[in-house]
Amino acid sequence: MKNIDAKKYQKYINELLNKNEKKLSLFCHQDGNNSVIIEGKRIKFGGALFVYSRGDVQICFGKFGETHFSYTNEKVLKNQLYIIVDQKSNEKKRFHINFNNEFVTHSDRDIYEEREFILTYVETQKFAQLQVYDSLLKNNKFGEFFADTFSTITSTRCLALGQLINVIPDIATKIPDFYENKIGDEA
Repeated sequence: MKNIDAKKYQKYINELLNKNEKKLSLFCHQDGNNSVIIEGKRIKFGGALFVYSRGDVQICFGKFGETHFSYTNEKVLKNQLYIIVDQKSNEKKRFHINFNNEFVTHSDRDIYEEREFILTYVETQKFAQLQVYDSLLKNNKFGEFFADTFSTITSTRCLALGQLINVIPDIATKIPDFYENKIGDEA
């Protein structure tokens, strides 16, 4: 993890919005609204999930159909999370995160004392895209999956929601429409 200043972060946002940069994607939650821009195009989605977890910081915003949800254990978290996926370099993918006016960048070269986890998921009627960053992995900390058939879209949704419950177990009580009531209970 490397801190970046607000001006540099704003530069990424400007590239996304003004120049239609094809190698940048934005996943944004602000004041209850979710927005996704992938390869310079605003995406109309039916499902989206944004997750950031670092030590004792756990943040999740999302929407599936008409169900909106959010979860955070940060008491002072403003209702916003911005995740920029930077793939301008084929050899050096990065995630740029902004929450609580903290700006950080994650890359494959980072070495951590604690786990840092980032997940972005977006689903439309035609495709689903899942991107994951996990600092515990020694090599290839980034994973990306693209699905464009009904069966692979539902499988990708299962992977995204499964990763979410593994990283933030308390989320099941916040979005019970997606998880069984008996998680952790004996049958």
